[in-house]
Amino acid sequence: MKSKYSLQQLINDYKALKAIVEDSTQLSNQDNDFFKVQAIFEDKIANPDLKIMVYGVYNAGKSTLINAMVGEDVAEVGDVPVTATIAEYTCGSYKIIDTPGIDAPAEHEKITMQEMLKADAIIFVVNPIGVVEEQKTLNAMLELLTKNKKVFLVFNTKHSLSDEDYLVLKDQTHQKIQELAPSFGLDNILNEIPISRLNAKAALAARKSGSAGFLNSTGYIDFESKLNNFLVSISSFDINERLAKTLLSYLDDVISDLESTTNSNIVKNYDELIRDITNNRVNLRRRTRGNIESKEKELYQKIKKWFYNKKLDIKSAIQQELEQSFEILFTELKDDIDIQGSVIQADVDDLEAKIPELNVKPGFDESVIDNNLGNKDSQDFAFAQDSDSVKIELDKMDNLSKSLQESIKIEHIVMGLTAIKTALPRLMKDISGEMIEKIAARTVAKYIPYIGVAVTVAMSAHEIFGTDPETKQLMQQQEAQRRAYERWEQQIEDISSEISQTFARDVILSFYNVIDDFYNSIIETLNLLQNEFSEIDKNNSILLERLYGIQKNLISKAS
Repeated sequence: MKSKYSLQQLINDYKALKAIVEDSTQLSNQDNDFFKVQAIFEDKIANPDLKIMVYGVYNAGKSTLINAMVGEDVAEVGDVPVTATIAEYTCGSYKIIDTPGIDAPAEHEKITMQEMLKADAIIFVVNPIGVVEEQKTLNAMLELLTKNKKVFLVFNTKHSLSDEDYLVLKDQTHQKIQELAPSFGLDNILNEIPISRLNAKAALAARKSGSAGFLNSTGYIDFESKLNNFLVSISSFDINERLAKTLLSYLDDVISDLESTTNSNIVKNYDELIRDITNNRVNLRRRTRGNIESKEKELYQKIKKWFYNKKLDIKSAIQQELEQSFEILFTELKDDIDIQGSVIQADVDDLEAKIPELNVKPGFDESVIDNNLGNKDSQDFAFAQDSDSVKIELDKMDNLSKSLQESIKIEHIVMGLTAIKTALPRLMKDISGEMIEKIAARTVAKYIPYIGVAVTVAMSAHEIFGTDPETKQLMQQQEAQRRAYERWEQQIEDISSEISQTFARDVILSFYNVIDDFYNSIIETLNLLQNEFSEIDKNNSILLERLYGIQKNLISKAS
């Protein structure tokens, strides 16, 4: 399944999440998890290119390998950990980062972990002697895969290693990876870990000497080729997938924490209703966009075909097609909203069924609902209610006690849900034939002047080579004729694309407004019910609603 993530969309989602965290004392003081997300995204915004890091056991020869790749002594080397800071080196068209490694002193390793968050690809360097037995090293490598890093494993052979021994070592390493992978939730990953070997110290000497034969004997040529293929294979898709999973992982954790801190079952069920409605809105927008884009392709092909076939009165044909397309699309949207209205009705019924039965009998005034729905500044519902409206049977005192402890006015919640159910038919009725006429007139009419000019220009160009076959055959031999025909074809392509794409874009924006107006009316009504929650539950509900929106937005782009 191909991802639809783009870097800019992910950055926008990150910025929206950052604004929520900064706005919430509860989240900003919670832990350092968001700071990790922030480090990753702020670095990617500042440095969008592929970020490559060299990592491994501290004595495996990471810095020596970097020196071999650069071709000179740029990184400090030693038998004890010497890399205590982050250093960046240029290797061909790439920037390579050297960091402290596994088993380095604690302060060194902390630096490594901070930089690891930002890396897209890891060149994982090991000493092949004992690598199979060194489970900690392989565990560290597999941990990188769980963080969606791309890993290139390098055996830095400080001593001679025959081809036979190398193949045996690779197979043993593969076996060990297969044994350990399930405990990390990984499977079938051998193709994700290319392995290469070289003697980095000898390769550095060979590059300094300029001896091609010497360099080839060190394994460097094969290593460089495999590494380049590995780096080229890392696409923007891979990088964006990692960034998206970083956001989703944080959202999953923080949403789970917030949901667990809500003690009221009523509030939890309310939050589920908000989440479902938010999801339904995203799904409806996505489905509507798909319908419009499908109609866009159909419209493009028709317009192009009409031009090539010299259809009579093409201007009227295009205008009529736009109007019919709009009507079909709007009918599909209206049907979808009717279905969504029924879904919301069922969800509200389900939530009411979960609320402790209190035999609530409110005296309900529908004009109050309409006034509140129409007044965006309204902060509370006004209900006409007799003093005997709420009757509680003795066997329901336990439920009442719990409700009072939660500081929630149950009867107001019930009446608020009733308000939504009462308002739904009116909201769906508002999406009427009159609305379609207004939007259609506004959307289609803007193209009429453009269509007239475009048709005139295109048909005039066609007349250049629209003569009799004999003359046409002669003209086609001339360069001027070829160029005129090429221009005409391009005009047809441009006109067909311009009309269909602009129409689709404007319809999408118009329909999104219809969808958002429908859902916003419902969500605003639901949000008024938050006034009946305790302060903690109210803040949690508002926070969860905003987080659900980003979470669903990310999930929808993956499909």
